[in-house]
Amino acid sequence: MNEEKMLENGYCTRFHWHLFAAVLFPATMLYLFRILPMTRLPKVGVHAQFLLRMTGVILFAGCLALGACTSRLSAHIRRGICASVASWFIVTAGFALNIPYAIYFSIAAVLYASCEFALSAILPNEKRPRSLAEECAYRCLIAIVGGVVILVLFLLAMWTFPGGGYNPCTSMLSKLGRVSLKGVLYPTCYYFFTASLTFCAFVVFRVYPALVQFLVSPKVRKVALIFGTVNVAGLLTIAWVPEGTVGWVHNLGCQMAVSGGALIFLLLAFRRLNPEMSFAMRWGWVIAGFTIVGIFCVFLFCHSMKWLPFSPYVPTFQKLIIITFALYLNSYALYGLRRFRRER
Repeated sequence: MNEEKMLENGYCTRFHWHLFAAVLFPATMLYLFRILPMTRLPKVGVHAQFLLRMTGVILFAGCLALGACTSRLSAHIRRGICASVASWFIVTAGFALNIPYAIYFSIAAVLYASCEFALSAILPNEKRPRSLAEECAYRCLIAIVGGVVILVLFLLAMWTFPGGGYNPCTSMLSKLGRVSLKGVLYPTCYYFFTASLTFCAFVVFRVYPALVQFLVSPKVRKVALIFGTVNVAGLLTIAWVPEGTVGWVHNLGCQMAVSGGALIFLLLAFRRLNPEMSFAMRWGWVIAGFTIVGIFCVFLFCHSMKWLPFSPYVPTFQKLIIITFALYLNSYALYGLRRFRRER
């Protein structure tokens, strides 16, 4: 692997279109369906309405700033931009997501961190930049460690479910992200669910550029990254427009997340595109995943025809889809970690 391959996959361009699109879509959904409706509330004054409308401009500016985070910039500059955008997000969208006031006090720390990153970028740096193989190995490691963090956050969401008793075989996972559960407004599980899916989108976005290096065709790598962008945008839409707010937007996010992830792994299954991987690795998980998705769709159809009850059939197979995707992603990450370390 060389630097040209990194240029080909779209992550060293002058503007990071993948990151811009992945964040812009869910941010737009958040603004249109959770922030803008607040302007119609009777207790919201004229000045507050103006500020709420200006939120859209600030969120769009944040998406543009993230789009500028390309590998042409130093790592410290990119981290500084991301830290600054995080503070903008807390200020502008925090009230729509009902972020606790205690987190608002962290804005000063986030802004301080962004200044530290910018200062570090100016000061002399003796550290050798990572090669493409080292960068890919690092991203695969992020996927493995991040998967553990995501699992812990989901388990905490289940544990803090109001009244206890969340059963993954009888309730959909999105129920953990509802803004109102059993008479509790913004329960603790809502925050863990939102954090877990947002962090999941971050981890998946970081690992996809490493996974597409298995594909031998530069054009197919670009197509795969488009599918990855759809997957990440769907995950963020699920997190920021949860179940019980705007149903069709939440369902659209689910469809984007599933279809984007399925298509990128389907590309990895063809030997012509991914010749170094074994048949079992390429097709084993894909066949298992598509079989489970097919059964899930059959159960949904049977439920719509009132032939079967919703639970435990549909919720159980939803969890199987999620587990299969997570295991598949981590199996590729483990293989990639070993392979890219050898190529350093």
